[in-house]
Amino acid sequence: MEGDILNKLQVLEAHASLILKSVTGLRKELEDSGASESSSRKGKISPQEKAKILGKRHKNRMKKATR
Repeated sequence: MEGDILNKLQVLEAHASLILKSVTGLRKELEDSGASESSSRKGKISPQEKAKILGKRHKNRMKKATR
């Protein structure tokens, strides 16, 4: 009984290790392709543009909250 449980745990650990390796590889591919960065239909958004957009969004929300 204990041997079965230990064997199943080893199998699960092996699967977890494989999953972790594949996720790490996929994350690396995304970073290399630039897909993890903010983008729009027109292309990538610069950090300044993103800050400007978020600032406008915040300002509009504050206006609505005071009405």
